[in-house]
Amino acid sequence: MQRQQWIRVLLVLCSLMAVLAANEVAAPALSFGSSIAIPPCTHLQVAAENSEGAAGTGAVIVLLANPGAVCEVTGFPTVVFFNNKGIAVDTHNDHVSSMLFASPKAKLVVLQRNMVASFAISWDDNPVVLNSGVSTKCPSALWMAVSLSGGVRNSIGGPAIWASPCGGDLTVTAIQAGVTPMKS
Repeated sequence: MQRQQWIRVLLVLCSLMAVLAANEVAAPALSFGSSIAIPPCTHLQVAAENSEGAAGTGAVIVLLANPGAVCEVTGFPTVVFFNNKGIAVDTHNDHVSSMLFASPKAKLVVLQRNMVASFAISWDDNPVVLNSGVSTKCPSALWMAVSLSGGVRNSIGGPAIWASPCGGDLTVTAIQAGVTPMKS
């Protein structure tokens, strides 16, 4: 019994040491104004969580994982939804708050190796009623293209999604550190 407790204590201590060591790597460049430049992220892995929705709004959170060396990313991604034939469904990106997500200002996000940043996309999923009174069906989107700005080259993803956006506009938040963008 005592041996198991010591093993648990040892594992916790090792985990804490790893976290502290990771923070030490970032501290000189961030807090002391070091002249060491952090390069822009060029090879992020892009993945989408399951689509969700509430009261006429659909949403998805997109994760950006850094498998490589320390890098930085900032700004608003450009997102385009595509149907099963590869035709763009929604292409206009807005950068305002939505019913589900806040709209924080774009700021620099430094990603250590194996760290994650995220942003959110939301859209109207209520069918559009035409002048004739007929309700149109919202188009189905099955995948999206994500492009990041600021010199990011090979970070274009095509995560699968299941969405029915209406109206042509996607509300896209700024990239934020961590796996959950700010809620409204």
